[in-house]
Amino acid sequence: MLLPGSLVDDSTAKQQAVPTWLVTCDNRGNASQLTCSISQTVSNAQTAQRIVSARIEAAQGQERLFLSLPHGLDLLSGVSLSVDGGASTRIAIETADANGSYTSLALGPDLVSSMKAGNTLAVEMVAANGQPVKLELSLAGFTDAYVLFSRIESGQ
Repeated sequence: MLLPGSLVDDSTAKQQAVPTWLVTCDNRGNASQLTCSISQTVSNAQTAQRIVSARIEAAQGQERLFLSLPHGLDLLSGVSLSVDGGASTRIAIETADANGSYTSLALGPDLVSSMKAGNTLAVEMVAANGQPVKLELSLAGFTDAYVLFSRIESGQ
């Protein structure tokens, strides 16, 4: 698959090492409090250009999954998420800028459970030329990262 205006294809994305979910924390928003997130970014191995990234953050007592998507998408078609080919969740693309397109959704317990038990999070979209685009994020290491993130967020 080649996105219009992009140098990304499936073979390049799959050649990189098994991706991991990382927990990162900082205190930029409030010097006396850590804000943490879990994230994974899939990049083009040759150019280091981001293809897709997923980030989970907790804000005001609710966890959200944020997706950063590539250029060249049919924005009105939205995005479908599924774990290991299971039931898909459709969400609207919320915004786009010079760095790509973006969306988010509330992260409910069913999706978290599926991600913990799964192997692959599929992100499906439609390119501006009408071609389907399927990007995959590995769920290897997700459970450990999520448990650590939850412990940090709950103050344990």
